[in-house]
Amino acid sequence: MITSAPAPKKLRERLLIDTFLYVCPDFTGAEFEIYDENPDLIYRFEGEQVGFESIVVNIGDSEIGCVFRADNCELSLPLAETTEQLDAIQRQLTERMFDHLRLYKLPTIIVFSLAARYRLEAVAAHFRLPELNRHNIVDYYICDGQRSVKLAETTYNKY
Repeated sequence: MITSAPAPKKLRERLLIDTFLYVCPDFTGAEFEIYDENPDLIYRFEGEQVGFESIVVNIGDSEIGCVFRADNCELSLPLAETTEQLDAIQRQLTERMFDHLRLYKLPTIIVFSLAARYRLEAVAAHFRLPELNRHNIVDYYICDGQRSVKLAETTYNKY
């Protein structure tokens, strides 16, 4: 059987998720199973299929607010210095991210990967992503390639 190689975007997503799995103790033993579209990557974990979506986060890469590019799953956020700026980013992030996310066919983990070295805890403290149950999303994480932080979780339809 002849299969085509995955697209570069898929390979990048897999590299990001594999890096996340390497540094996140919550998914020790998860193994890649298949590329898909809903969700992008499917792994086997504790005998169940679990989906993963990777979103690259660029901090300080946008001066006009929160910008999401669906074609390459990149989120650009301005560098916030005041509480008002952080609140505005949180509102925009919530509004724009849920335009892209869809109802996933199996429990899915969203992983935000920081593109540049930035204080992981500082970024994680300002993510506000509600509505986990609505999209069959079970966890949100943020990862800098060396550590990960769980942003939110649900017990709904947990793998």
